[in-house]
Amino acid sequence: MCIYSRICGFKPTISDEASATMMETVSRAMTLPETAKEVEQLTQQLNSIIKEVDITMQAQPNPTNKAFQGVGAIRDLLSQLASNPRDSMTVVNLITRSVEHLLHAYHVDSTSKALDVEWARRLRDLFLGVCRVLLTQFTLVDLSRRITGSIVNVRMDYKWNVEAIEVLLKHQLVQTQVFDQHLAHVMDGGSNMEATLFAQRFFRLIGFNDAARMPVIKEAFPATYEQLLKMQQMQAILRQQQAAAAGSAEPNLDSPLGPPAMDALVAATAGPGVPPAVQPAAEEPGMSDKVEIILREWIGLCYTPMAQRNPKEALFQMIVMMHDHGVLSGDEKISQFIRMCTEMCVDVALRLLKTDATAPVSQSNIVRQRCYYTLDAFVKLMA
Repeated sequence: MCIYSRICGFKPTISDEASATMMETVSRAMTLPETAKEVEQLTQQLNSIIKEVDITMQAQPNPTNKAFQGVGAIRDLLSQLASNPRDSMTVVNLITRSVEHLLHAYHVDSTSKALDVEWARRLRDLFLGVCRVLLTQFTLVDLSRRITGSIVNVRMDYKWNVEAIEVLLKHQLVQTQVFDQHLAHVMDGGSNMEATLFAQRFFRLIGFNDAARMPVIKEAFPATYEQLLKMQQMQAILRQQQAAAAGSAEPNLDSPLGPPAMDALVAATAGPGVPPAVQPAAEEPGMSDKVEIILREWIGLCYTPMAQRNPKEALFQMIVMMHDHGVLSGDEKISQFIRMCTEMCVDVALRLLKTDATAPVSQSNIVRQRCYYTLDAFVKLMA
């Protein structure tokens, strides 16, 4: 079956019949064109794509859009290969950089502008069209190996693109065993927040939230599945232990400074006489309450004996809670969460320091310790 039958927004470079023939011969090893005829055929295919890209970019320019920029960058890479089709390093560079641009810029968001979404789709389809041409020179196994290697080695802020990885997986352009081992390793037992959240989203996406599909996912990604399962089990155990130690729904703070600091946090965020922080117009309703709940929970958790013994497990528990509340759903939400946490902690410190200004000298150190109690917890969460 053909990996890719038509480039949406660009003309196909070869016919479906030729594509079917090409897929029947993917068992061949990578062979750069040698004869003049082979060079001419490859160059024609590349120039055909370049021409269509140029026409479309001129017709619908969107220079500030990342996908538009990615399409232009891949177009330049194709031009380099068309100028020197026998250069193997140019081919490898085309693969590596194209994967990087796809991971960086392919995002389909329902809230995005229609033109931005269209260019994201064009970037995806251009990438698949490039792969289609490359399969005249590579076996599918070799191409997927090189693409997987590019994913493994790409910079971390590009790597965790669920939509792009799904596209590659759907078209058999990822070696699942290699990617599974890499993802499980990078997750590091949940200490890598981005990798862990990516794995959770990835499993939900490819499993369509259908429990019946989990055996198939487990078979394809056994190492990642095992990591997530262990973390889920550990989270359940930690919650049981915390509830048993507390004896109630409220966290049992292992510090005499705990309750006053918690009271100050509540007073700073809800008490009378303190002006509320100025909220941006785009703030999600209820976001302030979510942030307060998370911050209070963390302040209570990070000083417990369990958290002192296993800080990574405590942090993972909070990451799950933050994810459940939706504060990690995007860069904007994360920035908003950090800003609001900072404002709340500053309010707590200011209220306590005002108390310190009128308190006897003997109580001054206690007040400052209460400030540090809240601020240190915040720093640990952000570290």
